Amino acid sequence: MSSSTGDCAVLAAVFPSVVSAPSSSSSCCAIAGVSCDAANGAVFKLDFSSRGLSGPLSGDIGKLTGLTYLSLHNNTLSGNIPPEIGQLANLQELYIGENRFSGWIPAEIGGLTKLTHLNVRYNRLSGLPAALGQLGSLVVFDASHNDLTGAIPAEFGKMAKLQEL
Repeated sequence: MSSSTGDCAVLAAVFPSVVSAPSSSSSCCAIAGVSCDAANGAVFKLDFSSRGLSGPLSGDIGKLTGLTYLSLHNNTLSGNIPPEIGQLANLQELYIGENRFSGWIPAEIGGLTKLTHLNVRYNRLSGLPAALGQLGSLVVFDASHNDLTGAIPAEFGKMAKLQEL
């Protein structure tokens, strides 16, 4: 998405309890937790932490391609983390801890080469894909307090910048 209207429509579809459908006279950029690029109005930062969000996270989140920061921590989001999150190629920080996500962390997150912080703590996640080893810019990875089983993939050794695991 490259415009405020397009991004606002996506936000309204993904988070209807927080964002209303956009109209020509309003912008989602005025909503607390939403930051937009001054030049084109695209959403680049989304902080909907502690907003009472629940249920599954829609794969439409992947349409917010201008995002560099996404925080949805401390809600009750559930189900699998949508693989479409891997479409957020500009994402640098992802905080989705303290929810009720289950299943494996999607391998598609391994394609987020700009990601420096990944927090998925306090969920019900059960597995770590080897593809996360491709996160060469990752500095902090917190997957504590989950239902993880098995060994840490050897590919994690490729995370040269990792300081906290």
